[in-house]
Amino acid sequence: MEGRSVRPAYSYSYRAPAIEELYNRGPHHGNLAFEIGDVNLERERANGLELGLRHRAQRLHAEANFFYYRLGNYVYLAPTTQFEEGLVVANYLQADTRYLGARVCCTWASSETSG
Repeated sequence: MEGRSVRPAYSYSYRAPAIEELYNRGPHHGNLAFEIGDVNLERERANGLELGLRHRAQRLHAEANFFYYRLGNYVYLAPTTQFEEGLVVANYLQADTRYLGARVCCTWASSETSG
């Protein structure tokens, strides 16, 4: 099956802070950190744009996806220079941020196949 396609997409999402982001005050050995939550954290908001391009021929299949997301009140864990119980103290904070990226995949068949 041969052909080309273009797939634009827009998304909006939000999430409430997780319980540990709000109320943690103790060691998290998996992160090697002493985490401190913040009960004043607000919900995260995200707006995203994506564009997908696809080409399929008998021997070549190529796909490229591009994305851009703008996040408001993004929750992240910020390490400090302090230590507690032998672990780095890290606070849950919020900030606006954005990220963008791309993924490209290409497959070439060395011989023609049916189906």
